[in-house]
Amino acid sequence: MDIRLRPAQERDLPLYYRWQEDEPHWERYSCRPVQIVRPYPVFRARYIEALTGGGEVVFSVLADGDVVGRMVGFDENPRNRSMEIGYYLAAGARGRGIGRAALAIFAGILFTWPGKEMHKLYATTSSANVASIAILEHAHFHLDGRLREHYLIDGAWSDQLFYSLLRREWRP
Repeated sequence: MDIRLRPAQERDLPLYYRWQEDEPHWERYSCRPVQIVRPYPVFRARYIEALTGGGEVVFSVLADGDVVGRMVGFDENPRNRSMEIGYYLAAGARGRGIGRAALAIFAGILFTWPGKEMHKLYATTSSANVASIAILEHAHFHLDGRLREHYLIDGAWSDQLFYSLLRREWRP
């Protein structure tokens, strides 16, 4: 399978929107307060602002040419050269190694971006999100800490886990 990343394009936005509409448990895939953005014109306007305003780095994940997910870098700290990352794969793309491959490519982009090379990438996930933990650990991210019982998902408490990867630890 051919896995590639390319900068997100406006034509990807209807698909991104459909993922949040179709995902029955969107709250499981975000460490942020869940904010489903409706209607589409509002979603589109907010995303275009994020893409053009420089506040986020968004790449679409392609598997054999089809957009199946996205990788996002946000909350950049230029002084410390660090950035939080997040990712999402459509349901049909999960469990096939696409997330692992995409994260490896994305880390490479962020660690080697000319003039903006990151020193550290970090991510948070729920202790209940076993797939996300596996993706991060496969990419050699280190568990730095946990906030106990920080998420209430489907009536059960889970911890928020903090992972990071330093540029010197990155394995291209």
